[in-house]
Amino acid sequence: MTLPTNPSPSADDTAPDDTAPDDTAPIDAAPIDAAPQVRRPRRRPAPPAHPFFRFLFPLLVVVAGVAVVLLWREGAKAVLDTTDGTDVAAVDDPAAPGFLAFATPTPTLLVA
Repeated sequence: MTLPTNPSPSADDTAPDDTAPDDTAPIDAAPIDAAPQVRRPRRRPAPPAHPFFRFLFPLLVVVAGVAVVLLWREGAKAVLDTTDGTDVAAVDDPAAPGFLAFATPTPTLLVA
C-alpha cells in the first residue's frame, strides 16, 4: 500500500478544499442531528414544614443534649464520690481471721 503524495501547491490550487473543516462555523453550534431540547416543567417550591419539625423537634434535640450532659455529670459524680463497699486491708498472717490469699495464675487458665 502506498500513500499518495501531495505535490507542491501551484497557482491552480488556490481554490479552497471542500474536505477541509469550515472555520467560519460557530464553535457552540449544535450538530444537525442533535435532538431538540425539551424544557422541563418549572419545579414547585417545597411546602412549608410542619410546625412540629420547625420548632418543637429542634427544641427536643437541644433538651435531649442537655439531659445527656447532665446525666453524665451526675453519674460520674455518683461513681467517683461513692464510699460504699468493703475496705480490704492486707492481712499477712495466714492464721489471722479474715486472711485472703492472692492466687497466682496457673497454666490451666489458658484452657478456659
